Amino acid sequence: MSTLKSSLSGPKNRGHFFGTTPNFASAFSYESVLALAEGLRKTNGNSKGLVESLAPSPVIKGVINSFRLNEYGDVERKIFITTIQNGQYRTIEMR
Repeated sequence: MSTLKSSLSGPKNRGHFFGTTPNFASAFSYESVLALAEGLRKTNGNSKGLVESLAPSPVIKGVINSFRLNEYGDVERKIFITTIQNGQYRTIEMR
């Protein structure tokens, strides 16, 4: 287990890094790195051809939900609308 992963997996730090709770921006940033890693996998780690290898992409399992990059490089994913009921997040619609 990597040092980073092991440092985040303990009950004291679960869901926190650098003293803050991850938000949508950190989740989308992480997913951007997943897409970049997929492109690098296609080019065997070479930057030559990387831009062309990014799209279209296969479905990538993200932290928010699965997504893919279409032939134009746009993200395609299901979107969802949530609400808070009794102090808990609840998904009310998914498209």
